[in-house]
Order: sequence, then structure tokens, then C-alpha cells
Amino acid sequence: MAIQIIAPQKKHAIPSVKIKELIRLISQAEKGMLPNNLSIVFLGNAAMRGINKRFLKHDYSTDVISFDLSSEKSLEGEIYIGWDRAVVQAQEYNVSLSNEILRLTAHGFLHILGHTDDTIRKKNKMLELGDFYISQLK
Repeated sequence: MAIQIIAPQKKHAIPSVKIKELIRLISQAEKGMLPNNLSIVFLGNAAMRGINKRFLKHDYSTDVISFDLSSEKSLEGEIYIGWDRAVVQAQEYNVSLSNEILRLTAHGFLHILGHTDDTIRKKNKMLELGDFYISQLK
């Protein structure tokens, strides 16, 4: 299992160990297998807006974007987390920055595993599922 965490900023610590534990927990519970290759990249608003516009045709920044690169035999993907948005959302939701990063990681990884949030009901289900997995961390 290879999980790469790429965080060009050094202003705040990234909870790398917890992120990896969370990915292991979710992937084993949801798929019964660990990812072969997963990249988690932290970017600023401008870069997130660029990815969102280029690949999803949305001209705005966002908090998390996922790409499922899996094949029949291999679980792989990329998760892009909007660092600037995570900082703001942690303050808005009155949670630690680490918790918000874990929430965004769980959400992005659940997308890679096939979950969708194209309705309010599905979005709430994904948020609840992410919170459940985060609560299972030691």
C-alpha cells in the first residue's frame, strides 16, 4: 500500500499518520482491500479552482476533488484538498484543522470508492459515513 501525502505549505502540520490510518480503515471496511496507490495533495484556492475548472468544468474553488484511477485489480486514486478552504471551514464548523482535514480526506476517498453526493440525501449519508470512520480512529 502506497499513500503519498503532498503538502507544499509548511504553515500547519498535516496529520499524516491519522490520514493513513483513516484510509486503511475505510478501504478495509468498504472494499476489503487496501489501495495500491493513493496520492493526497494539499493545494491553495487558485490551484483548486484550476483543477475544478479544467476537469469538472466548475469555475470556482472547492474543498475536495477526487479522481478514481482504479482498475479491476487495483484500488488507486488522487485526492486534492483545498488547504485554504480547510482552514476556513475548520473555523466555521468550530473543529480542529486536523479534524477538518480528516473529514475532507474521508469524503474524497469515499468518492473514489464509488459513493456519490449528487443529492442532499446522498451528501448527508456520505458526511455521516465519513464522521463514523473518523470516530473509529484511536
